[in-house]
Amino acid sequence: MLKYNPKISNFTFEAIALLAILSIYFWLFLQVGSNYLPVWSDEFFYYTNAYSFFENNTLQAALTFNGSGSRLIGADAHGFAYPLLNGGIAKIFGWHTLNFIYTNFSFVAASLALIWFQKNMSSRQKFLITISVLCFPFFALFGFTYMQESIHILFAITSSFLIYKIYKTGQNKHCIIFVLIILIAGVFRPLWFFWLIGLIPFAKNKLQKSAFIFIFLAGILASFAFTYFFTEAVPNYFSSIINLIQQGNFIAAFTSLVKHFTYNIYAYFFSANDALIYLPVKYLIMLPLIVFIVKAVKYKSKLYTSIAFIGAINFLMLFLFYDVFKWREIRVLAPFFYFSVFYLITETGQYFKYILVVVLAVLFILTLPLTKQWIQGRNIHFAEEVNSSKAAFDFIAQKAEGGKVIFINYTPADSSLDLIQLPVKNITNHPIRYIAPYYNSKKMVYDYILNKPDAASKDGVLISNKYYQLQNIRRP
Repeated sequence: MLKYNPKISNFTFEAIALLAILSIYFWLFLQVGSNYLPVWSDEFFYYTNAYSFFENNTLQAALTFNGSGSRLIGADAHGFAYPLLNGGIAKIFGWHTLNFIYTNFSFVAASLALIWFQKNMSSRQKFLITISVLCFPFFALFGFTYMQESIHILFAITSSFLIYKIYKTGQNKHCIIFVLIILIAGVFRPLWFFWLIGLIPFAKNKLQKSAFIFIFLAGILASFAFTYFFTEAVPNYFSSIINLIQQGNFIAAFTSLVKHFTYNIYAYFFSANDALIYLPVKYLIMLPLIVFIVKAVKYKSKLYTSIAFIGAINFLMLFLFYDVFKWREIRVLAPFFYFSVFYLITETGQYFKYILVVVLAVLFILTLPLTKQWIQGRNIHFAEEVNSSKAAFDFIAQKAEGGKVIFINYTPADSSLDLIQLPVKNITNHPIRYIAPYYNSKKMVYDYILNKPDAASKDGVLISNKYYQLQNIRRP
């Protein structure tokens, strides 16, 4: 179990290792250019909708799959919390293309600060936890992108310390703070609501156990309710299962779930996605689940049981409702690993923790070529190109009327500038909304069509240049 060591240990090696890791991150950051921009479709949505909140003071997304967004507020498929966070930061510091990267690093810096503020750990343990957090390949990759998973590192580490405080003190105030942190995290990703299962093992009596079970079940309900009302529906696997259940096809839904669950397990353990570190990282994420399931069974510890519950519910939800491919499973499960790092260092033997740190360091080094490749992929645009396309797309603001919707009549390619150069308000300062057809979903009525520049000339063309054609839809 965790023991407090008030003496300052000889941590020269750990300090040198941490300094080397920080130097590598600094070197990577120097690779980020002045025209650093999103390249993936998800990044386009994070970026443009945050900019829309910054410009329009509304959480109704400028960029959605169907033109209307979520049932409430009109947010995109990621929900309203990310635009609120990133757009709100921009309102304080001004809009800059690197705001997202600074935000990623700020959340991780806050996580590391939280580690060092803990009083129940030795300096050596703090060094090892810090090194583990920085070496786990997830942040080394996604911290330099416009994906927003890095903010979940802070939620995970905060939750980890709160669970430990609940275990040590049993005080209700820590339970309440844990619930509040989960509620905040849940508006960014509804899967967080399922983490409330971690409270159940700490119940002191039957009444409190019933209360914790109720909180967990309420969390499940909140997760589905939030997804239903505040995120844009997309035709993914989860929605297909809901459709089958709504139609009364329970046998078909059950059969589909079994097949999907089986395939996801196979993909998790054997799909390499053409990346050297892909499989090792997935195995590493499962390590704490196995470790603490074994410890929970062996020692009957409430702490180990709580960790095992949280890990099991994360893996269960992944295998049942998500698609295991293209880093999605790593993005979904990474918070559980960060949550577990504290315990992997403090609740395991000396040899185990040092072997873990060495493995993480090796994986970190092997990650660097891919990290540099991802950084270079976001440096591909020259200033002249960015400025020229921005000026061209700004003409849309002169033609689009307030409250109108523009259908983008093609699928914007990765690394293109189209979706991040779109004006989010017209010349009368009314928001402009767009439909990006990444999914074949039911779309609301639109008023304009944005075609590729080489599209055949059609009636109602308002703008035609080397970047696009804007066509007005004449309706009776």
